[in-house]
Amino acid sequence: MLSMTNSSMNNETIPLSHYFLDGFNFFFNHIYLLLLTIIGSIGNAFVIIIFCQRAFRTKIGSIGSNMSVYPFLFYMAISDTMYLIILFCLWLSNYINVLHRPVICQLTLYVTYVCNFINAYYTIAFTAQRLFAVIHPFRVSYVLSWNRSRCLSLSIIIFACLIYSYLPFLIGIVDGKCFSRPEFRWVNKYMDIIDSIMVFLIPYIIIITMNTIILTSLRRMKHDQHQFLFRSHSHLNRRREITRRNASRKITKLLLTVSTSYLVICAPYASIHTWRLLNIESRQRFSSQSNCKS
Repeated sequence: MLSMTNSSMNNETIPLSHYFLDGFNFFFNHIYLLLLTIIGSIGNAFVIIIFCQRAFRTKIGSIGSNMSVYPFLFYMAISDTMYLIILFCLWLSNYINVLHRPVICQLTLYVTYVCNFINAYYTIAFTAQRLFAVIHPFRVSYVLSWNRSRCLSLSIIIFACLIYSYLPFLIGIVDGKCFSRPEFRWVNKYMDIIDSIMVFLIPYIIIITMNTIILTSLRRMKHDQHQFLFRSHSHLNRRREITRRNASRKITKLLLTVSTSYLVICAPYASIHTWRLLNIESRQRFSSQSNCKS
C-alpha cells in the first residue's frame, strides 16, 4: 500500500516539473529571445552612436588617451550585431523553419558560441584597460596603444574560433531539430558546463571585481581633485588637470555603464541556460519513464 502511494506521488510530481519546464521553455523561446534582441539592438545602437561622435573622439584625445579601447568596441559591435541576428532567427524558427537545416544549424550554433566568448572577454579587456587608466593615469600612453589592443582583440577572435571548432561535429539535425547528436550528447553536456564557467561565471566575477575597484578609485579621484586645487599654484596647469580628470572620469563612467549593461542583459540568459542545462537530465529521465510505461 505504501509503495503504491509513493509511486502515485512520483507520477504526480514528475509531470508537474515537466509542465513547468515546458512553460519555462516557452517563455525563453517565444518571449525572452525577442526581448533580448530588441533591448540588445537598442543598446548596441546607443554605443555605436556615442563612440562615433566626433566630440567624443576629441574628448578622448584631449585626455591623452590613444583610443586603445576602440578596437574592442568596434569588433564587439560587429560581434553583437551577428549575435542579435542569430537570436532573432532563433526566435523566428519557432514559427518558420529557419535554423533547423543542415550546415545552417552547425554554423549558427558555432557563431553563437564564438560571439558569446568574444563579447565576454572584450568586456573584460576594455574594463581592465579602464581600470589601468584609473589607477595609473600617467602611464596610459606608454602601456596602452591602438596596435596592442588590436592585436589582443584579433587574438581573442582567433582563440574563440579555435576552442569551439569541435562544436559542428557534435551538432546535427535530430528528428527535424537542430540538436546534439545522440552518440556525442554526453560530450556536449560536459562541454556546455565548461563553456558556462568560461563565458559566464569567470567573466562575471572578474568584471564585477574590476567595476568595484573602478568605482572606489573614482571616489578617491574626486577627493584628490579637491586637494590638487589647493596644492597647484599655476592657474593654467590647474585648469588643464581638472579638464583632463573630468573627461577621463566621464569616459570611465560610460565604459562602466557598458560593462554593467552587459552583466545585466546577459545575467538572465546565463541563469536560464544554466537552469536548462541542469534540468535537461531530469526531463530525459521522465521521457524514458514515459516510454517504458507506454
